[in-house]
Amino acid sequence: MADYVTVAEVRDALGVQSLYSDTDIESVCSAATTLIQKQLWFNEYPVVGVSVYGNIATAVLSAPLPIATGQSVVITNCGTTYDGTPAHWYRCIAPANDHCA
Repeated sequence: MADYVTVAEVRDALGVQSLYSDTDIESVCSAATTLIQKQLWFNEYPVVGVSVYGNIATAVLSAPLPIATGQSVVITNCGTTYDGTPAHWYRCIAPANDHCA
């Protein structure tokens, strides 16, 4: 299954409205997704604690995240309050021997 591009987008971008079947174009979309995913960095940091205080939900990870401005983080398997991509990162708290990027 193609995640990053649709059959319609490929048809429009390449101008091949009816030249190839949907099956052929879907195969190209899937191959593109596979190639792109090989270039992306997927890392997992276990969530070791969660809390809600007022309207701020906090997820505590096992280590500081090595992320840069503009990158996104997706939290999963922590319940609907926490799952998803946080809109804001307010602060990074790390053990004494670590640092926050």
